[in-house]
Amino acid sequence: MSTATVSRSLRNDGSINPATRARVLEAASRLGYRARTATRGARRSGPDVEAVQTIGVLIGHPAGFRGDPSSAGQSMLAGISDAANIHDLCLSVHFVSSEDALRLDDPEHWPPALRSGLACGLILLYPFPHAVVEQLAAHWPCVAVSPPDSNLPADFVDVDEVNAIADLVDHLHQLGHTRIGFLTLGQGFPWEAQ
Repeated sequence: MSTATVSRSLRNDGSINPATRARVLEAASRLGYRARTATRGARRSGPDVEAVQTIGVLIGHPAGFRGDPSSAGQSMLAGISDAANIHDLCLSVHFVSSEDALRLDDPEHWPPALRSGLACGLILLYPFPHAVVEQLAAHWPCVAVSPPDSNLPADFVDVDEVNAIADLVDHLHQLGHTRIGFLTLGQGFPWEAQ
């Protein structure tokens, strides 16, 4: 099932088959997901700066944002932005170089939204050092968008690329293809080794 289908199901989007929405909501409930009770029609009337919640988005591998519309990183950020708009959330996005990521376990090196207490939660795109995630998770609810790590002190969201690739290879094989290769950009993502 695609990430978009799951996201739209969690938002109760009427364009998704009701049976599919029910399966997604049931699985999400088993995993501890709690739906937001406010609806789109219950938006605040007029600016209320104190009521706006800000989510910090730390992007730890800017190479994933190549500048072309097909970039997976850009697609993820676009989806996060869409969800934030639906839920009346503000995003504070910070690109973090590999060197700066190593210093994020020190509050003095946190981005301004974190230091000021503006962020009420964090989304971590791409892998961050374990010690950094531990430090950040001690202060904010964190969701890591990266390969799962059972020792990571944060929830995680990831695609099932292993099964997706297996399905793709099976499909190509059924079509009669026998010489199938895999090419990677060599960005150092853990799934490249799989």
